[in-house]
Formats: sequence, structure tokens, C-alpha cells
Amino acid sequence: MDLLESIAMAEARGEGTLGMAYVMRVVINRSIKDGKNIKEVIYAPGQFYTEGMGLEPSEDCHEALAMIMDGWDESQGAIFFNKYGYRSGREALFQYGQHYFSK
Repeated sequence: MDLLESIAMAEARGEGTLGMAYVMRVVINRSIKDGKNIKEVIYAPGQFYTEGMGLEPSEDCHEALAMIMDGWDESQGAIFFNKYGYRSGREALFQYGQHYFSK
């Protein structure tokens, strides 16, 4: 749980509760898809901004984790997000804030 909060703070601290919940769901979705644990997904080379981890989780972040733990999933199966737009070759799903989600 700490890793999910930490990566959400690193990647989406300016995106509010919902933005952080989407980032957490991407990690979980990818974990399920790839059969890897949360740590393996987060620390896979070049996948997430792990250098930004270590910030104290905000109240929004705690709320996002609570949503995830309660079963919230409006991610449409997203396994990627990018702040520069949708990547070619990926199925574009939706944009939330500055992040573009795809699978």
C-alpha cells in the first residue's frame, strides 16, 4: 500500500484524489496483466517516475488508496499513462488532467 501511495504522489500529486487513484489502478492492472507484484511493476526500468517517490502522502492520496481498497475501478483496463499524449500502437482510452491513459 505504501508503494502505491508513493508512486501516486510522484506521478500525480497535482491531479487530486481521482488522478492518483487512476495511477494506482494502472499499477494494479499492469500487475495483474503481467503477473508481477506491485514492486516489480513500479521499479521496472523506464516505466514510472520513481525518483519522485518518498513524499509524505497527502489526504487526497489516502482517499485514493481507500477508493482502490474499496474496489473502485473506472480505469477501463488502462495499463499505461503518459503526460505527452497517447502513444501510437496503444488503444487510447481517456484523458484525466495532464495524463493520457491507454492499454
